[in-house]
Amino acid sequence: MVRPTVRATTTTTTTTTTTTTTTTTTTTTTTTTTTTTTTTTTTTTTPTTPNTIPPLGATTAPTRAQLRGRR
Repeated sequence: MVRPTVRATTTTTTTTTTTTTTTTTTTTTTTTTTTTTTTTTTTTTTPTTPNTIPPLGATTAPTRAQLRGRR
């Protein structure tokens, strides 16, 4: 009688599990710039002596004493 040939077989199953974790951090920065402009206007009115003409470039009329000194 012939003996049956038994062949041994090995079955290998490999399972690979890959886990990928991605973390995204987003930062938002808000910059607010405030500009304040203040304008001050000052107007000064100086009464002039009648019948006098201030010299060129003068900001106020000459006084009577100044006029007397010119003569």
